[in-house]
Amino acid sequence: MLKNIRGSFVSLILLFLFLTYSNIFVDVKFIYYDESIPLFSVMKVDGVDNPVSSLDEAIGKIVIDKIDLDRKFYSFDSDLNDVNKNVTIISPSDMPDVIGGTLILAAHSGNVNTAYFKRLNELVIGDVVNVYYSDNKYVYKVSSFYEESRNSSIVIKREKMKNVLVLTTCKIGTKKQLVYIANLINKCNIDDNC
Repeated sequence: MLKNIRGSFVSLILLFLFLTYSNIFVDVKFIYYDESIPLFSVMKVDGVDNPVSSLDEAIGKIVIDKIDLDRKFYSFDSDLNDVNKNVTIISPSDMPDVIGGTLILAAHSGNVNTAYFKRLNELVIGDVVNVYYSDNKYVYKVSSFYEESRNSSIVIKREKMKNVLVLTTCKIGTKKQLVYIANLINKCNIDDNC
């Protein structure tokens, strides 16, 4: 009987992973097989093209040495939290200090002056992304990337209970959206070297 239970459990996990990676869950916000088993979740994010926008003080910055990116980002309430002006925080983002949270940043690609993610497509699994926020440095490592249809929403495929950074931009010359997932691997005081 124990073999049958194990076999059923493995079958359910394989089915879940197949459905997750085949985008069957496009309209679902979060999907968990079992709250006690940390598998994968899928989160739908609406309004990728319409970030919430009054304060002009940066709350953090993103640095990706590999693509020469060093850019501040602004709070949800700021007029500067606008994809036509800066790297933009997309709702329903959490800040990096939220345990199990998801910080979603978007920017233009292409040839415009505000194309801060124009070289995002050069990132590969294992590349490092640093986020500075609230006197801390958060070090993320790219764990996956994929394309979504560009229709003002994206599906975020991420591991449950990990702090995640999502970077997204349009794929030049297509009707696709690039989505990069990076997991938090280290956090230290901004003055420390981590």
